[in-house]
This record gives sequence, C-alpha cells and structure tokens, in this order.
Amino acid sequence: MEPDTSCRKRAELYGLLLCGHQFSPRGIVLQTENALVADHAAVLLAQEAGVIAEKTVPLSRHGAGGGIFTVSVSDPNSRLFLLKQFGHSPLEPHTKIG
Repeated sequence: MEPDTSCRKRAELYGLLLCGHQFSPRGIVLQTENALVADHAAVLLAQEAGVIAEKTVPLSRHGAGGGIFTVSVSDPNSRLFLLKQFGHSPLEPHTKIG
C-alpha cells in the first residue's frame, strides 16, 4: 500500500529536519549547500506543517552559487509544534528516528 502524497511529503520533511544542523526546542535549523534543497524544505515546512521558516542565502564573491544555505524556524512555539508533530518531547536529550 503506497502512502498518500501528504504522507510522503511529511516523511521527506522529517528526514530533512533530522539530518539538518539542529532539531530541538532550542532551534530547528537545516544547512545545505544546495539552494533547491533549502527552497524545498522551506516550502514543505509551510505546506505540510503550516510553519514559516527563514531562509538565508550566502553571499559569494564569485557570483551566484557556493556557500551554505540555512533554513531555520525562529519562533519557539513553531519549534515545539514541529517536535510534537513528529513525536518528540521537548525534554528529550537527543534526536530519535522512528
């Protein structure tokens, strides 16, 4: 049985967040060198979780490209909401996969 589109998108979002730089009550941050991945993560956060993320674009001396793109959730309530949506407790000392 194949999961529906929303289920797959949520699974993808969860995987991106778990593999990002930080996934905790203190911060949810995804860092990537790929602009398309950063854009996609920000869209998934908005569409699948209703959370608005900030995206920073690196400055480059050599024109477009290069550097680290950061997608972050700065609102503490949104971070707690995301943790809860994916079955995490704010009191957990580590990230779990499952």
